[in-house]
Amino acid sequence: MKYNMAGYAGAATGVIMSVALNPAGAIALDNDEGMVFEEIMVTARKRDERLQDVPVSIAAITGPKLEQNGIENATDLYGSVPSLYFSSNTLSPGRDFQFLTIRGVGANSQLEPSTGTYIDGVYMPSLGFDLDFLDLARVEVLRGPQGTLFGRNAQGGALNIVTAKPAREFGGKVRVELDEFNSVNLSSSVDVPVSDDTLYLNFATQFSYTDGYIENTTLNTDADDWRKFAGRFSALYLPSDSVEVTFRLDGVSGKGHSAVPGVEAGCECYSVSSEFQEDQKVTNWGGSLHIVVDLDGMELTAITGYRDMQNIMPFDFDSSNTYVDNRHDLVTEQKILSQEIRLASTGDSSFSWLAGLYGYDESLLSDRRYSLLDLDTFFDDILNRQTVETDRKGWAVFGQATYTIADFIDITGGLRYSREKVENVSDVEFSVAPIGFFGAFLSEGKDTFSDVSPMGSIAFRWSEDVMTYFTVAKGFKGGGFDKAPAASQNVRAVDEETSINYEAGLKASLLDKKLIVDASVYKINIKGQQLQTVVLIDGVPFSAIDNAGESHSQGFELSLNTRLTENFTFTANAGYTDAEFDTYVDGSGVDRAGESFPYVPEWTVSMAAEYTTQVGDDLDLTLRGSYRYVDNYVIGSGAAFDPQFNINSYDIFDAQITLSKDNWDLSLFAENLFDSYITTNRWNAFFFAGDSVHRDTIMSPRRVGVRAAFRF
Repeated sequence: MKYNMAGYAGAATGVIMSVALNPAGAIALDNDEGMVFEEIMVTARKRDERLQDVPVSIAAITGPKLEQNGIENATDLYGSVPSLYFSSNTLSPGRDFQFLTIRGVGANSQLEPSTGTYIDGVYMPSLGFDLDFLDLARVEVLRGPQGTLFGRNAQGGALNIVTAKPAREFGGKVRVELDEFNSVNLSSSVDVPVSDDTLYLNFATQFSYTDGYIENTTLNTDADDWRKFAGRFSALYLPSDSVEVTFRLDGVSGKGHSAVPGVEAGCECYSVSSEFQEDQKVTNWGGSLHIVVDLDGMELTAITGYRDMQNIMPFDFDSSNTYVDNRHDLVTEQKILSQEIRLASTGDSSFSWLAGLYGYDESLLSDRRYSLLDLDTFFDDILNRQTVETDRKGWAVFGQATYTIADFIDITGGLRYSREKVENVSDVEFSVAPIGFFGAFLSEGKDTFSDVSPMGSIAFRWSEDVMTYFTVAKGFKGGGFDKAPAASQNVRAVDEETSINYEAGLKASLLDKKLIVDASVYKINIKGQQLQTVVLIDGVPFSAIDNAGESHSQGFELSLNTRLTENFTFTANAGYTDAEFDTYVDGSGVDRAGESFPYVPEWTVSMAAEYTTQVGDDLDLTLRGSYRYVDNYVIGSGAAFDPQFNINSYDIFDAQITLSKDNWDLSLFAENLFDSYITTNRWNAFFFAGDSVHRDTIMSPRRVGVRAAFRF
């Protein structure tokens, strides 16, 4: 079903503007001081600002709210944050090729993600996008190109994760969660002042274990059990009133299984039948050093970051005992060293500015091996080895300035020049015995990509509480090389991807700050969209990358937060995305113009209600219910041997009851309360004939458990 984009955008804008300009017509609320919402400070523009003052489409969730609502990583935000979702491709059914997408930008890509993940200002390569939220100050989801200030791979937007700094006094917290899947999640955080006014430390840890909810019936064992340990050390050093130094070192180690490639398509079951099951392993460690110097009217910031990640994922290629001796091994390693230096104005001048330099050195190793000896097709007996090393070095210079006219209009302009050099070495060998096909090559390639990315916006502050803004920004993502080339001619540079984003937005705090409105309407024109596809080489299907000619994404986001009474709050969010190819002929020669992007639901909708009342001396009872809806979407490239599949829409109801007193909380929760069977992805092992080995990635059935937190 197609929707009239202009009609929806106009209707949404009209409703919001009528509320903003005529708040007396909205719901009448009590004016008690305790009913206003807590103000959230964000760093979306590399400086501390009130969320409602930033002319950017942004969703922000504080650390306490993340913990209270059981939001543990980025995947828990799908559906609740408008326009945020994920994308995958045929190379792997696991997390190693899943990327975040915003407004459909980055869908079905095999190269770099289009939505960057940043932890305390340091870029996190794609393997780390789902790092657990351990002791955070907040999470910010920025929609639209953020290339001017964030740089790499922020064409669709950015996930900005801000960890909690060490506190100035001794204290801490312990949190434990238990559920019916024999799961344990134990986390802690301790702040230790070493020297008053000089040195403060923080130690945060997490241990988790689960038996999972999927069974391997062939081996009579759990198919998605997992155990993990994570920790972070933070130090805040204040050698003088004008210098602040923050050092962080963190690491994650996980081992277990993830039931890849999934359950039998359409079975509505929670079981697989793999004939072998080996441990998958994930490690992720790194750190950052932040130095901030007050230069009397200016602030100098230097950020050094390092990250080292590895993912080892062996699995049964067909995920059944019908076929045997079909094995897929994939080892992925990523390392990155980065340095950023910024100089920014401070104070309350009508002219504020920021300028900086950025450089990085990143390496990626992908070692993929197939041993497919029982396919029951003419492709039977395939052996394949693909070892691909990619080194990417880059630098950028950037700046942004805002001029305030008559305390009413803010005009902002920004510019970034980026340059990346990519070198690739592909060592490949494969054979298809029944048809006598053999190929082996060692190929090298390199290319350089550069871009100038401007942005401009104008914000009208109609009052202290109502602002509208208009933004035009260019997005850029550098090119690269195929991560799984099948022939030497496939080792060629893929062109860069660029976009122009047009956006109008409204931010309003109404009814004495008891109603918060955030709305945006956008249109994105994309050129050279990087897409994963499948091509035939001598009749054998292999993965490849295309650059689509032109495409677009358009839609809107709307968020409402209201405190109806002193004890009752209600939030509602909606995102609509219409993303289509305008000119695109895929690797099989099929004209795909007019088709929707894969992995992009048109609608993402969420609502939550929370009621708190006192039931005893200093004892509070909180009832919370939430709802998420994700519209149906297609997956697959639609090229040779890679058909498209429809993923049904789904909705999730969650409920929670919490007792709180002074320094402790105790919650009983139920996620997916009505036990919906939810499919999010489908693995098409395209070497097989028919559809006997299509496998589905499924979400958890109803999960009931308890959470307890103690603060000291």
